[in-house]
Amino acid sequence: MHISGSMTLPRELEIRDGRLVQNPVREFENYRINQVSYKDVVLEGELSLEGISGRVFDMVVDVKAAEDDSFIDFSIILGKNEKHNAIISYNAKTQIVEIDREHSGGRFDVVHTRKFKVFDKGGSIRMRIVMDGDSVEVFINDGEQTATFLLYSPVEADGISFVSTGKAVMQVEKYEIRREDR
Repeated sequence: MHISGSMTLPRELEIRDGRLVQNPVREFENYRINQVSYKDVVLEGELSLEGISGRVFDMVVDVKAAEDDSFIDFSIILGKNEKHNAIISYNAKTQIVEIDREHSGGRFDVVHTRKFKVFDKGGSIRMRIVMDGDSVEVFINDGEQTATFLLYSPVEADGISFVSTGKAVMQVEKYEIRREDR
C-alpha cells in the first residue's frame, strides 16, 4: 500500500455565516511577484493566455456567465503538456466542483477524481489555486471549500488553459511565488 501525504500552506481559519472558512495566511501574499492580469476575458471553448503558465504560482480566477447566460461548465487545466494534465472543473447548473488528476502522471492505484458541491453564488465561482511544484491547493469562493492534491507529472508539464462550455466571462490574476533560499 502506498500512502501519500502533503504539507499545506499555513491557513487562517474563521467562522463566516456559521461555516468554517480557510485561506492562506495573509503573509503569504508577501511572496507574490510578477503579476499577470486579465479582465473581462470572454471564453467559449479552450483558451491559453500569455504569461499564464508554470508550476509555482498563486492564481485567482473569477468566472461568471456572459450576458446571454449560456455558461454551463468551466475548467482550468494545470500541469499540461501533450501527455499530462490535471483538471479542476465547475458545473454552474449543479454547483459541483470536480478535480480530475487521472492524467497527471500518477503511478499508483489511487482515486484520481474528487467531487464536492459548492455553495450557490448564482452560477459564478472564484477559485484561488496555489501550486508549488507538485502540490496544488484550491480555495473555492474565498475559502468556503478547499482541496489539496499532488501532481506526479514532470515539471516540464507547466501549461495552463481555460475551457468553457457555453459563454463565460473570467478575470485572472496570477503571480509567481518568490522562494527563499533554503
